[in-house]
Amino acid sequence: MEEISEQSYDAMEAYMTAQERANEKLEAAFEVAVNPQKSFAADNNINLVSNDSDTEDKLEKASEVFKFYNKVYLVFYKPYKQEGYLLEAQNKGDINAMKQNQEALSKLSKDAKEQLKPVKTV
Repeated sequence: MEEISEQSYDAMEAYMTAQERANEKLEAAFEVAVNPQKSFAADNNINLVSNDSDTEDKLEKASEVFKFYNKVYLVFYKPYKQEGYLLEAQNKGDINAMKQNQEALSKLSKDAKEQLKPVKTV
């Protein structure tokens, strides 16, 4: 059971890492588009007027929140999946599996609680 939980966790962690990399590539693509625009404006004595500073600030804050969410969600994810296994065993009426999953859930929950102690809110 623990091995299955680890695989599931690893897959979720890989998914979130892929999301972060995609966001980084989007930011790099944005820079590729903005820099030539600024260069063209400077070469042709054009003053660019930008009201995007509020939007940029909001996007930056949203990015921080997203990173915080991912960090906390990964801590939550293992006990969440383990609870699903416990409920599945309960629905099947498998007492041995219920006992094993209950013990694993208890351990994972305690570990998650410890992992969340040093986390500071954004």
